Amino acid sequence: TVPADAETEVTHGVGGAMPGLRFPISRMRLGPIDKSGIPVTVVEQNFGEPLLGQAFFHDYQYTIDDQRS
Repeated sequence: TVPADAETEVTHGVGGAMPGLRFPISRMRLGPIDKSGIPVTVVEQNFGEPLLGQAFFHDYQYTIDDQRS
């Protein structure tokens, strides 16, 4: 649920600029990454699946192992 006090924001990416609403969420976990108070932006355009970007992954390092998939 988007809170009533969410800030209006225009995000810019490969697909161009999109208007959205930005607000912090209390907690989000994906595998070993566990974040609190992370800002999210809800955009009007529907991508079908949520997108995670720099706000979530900026301090996480990983290695892709092609041999072990």
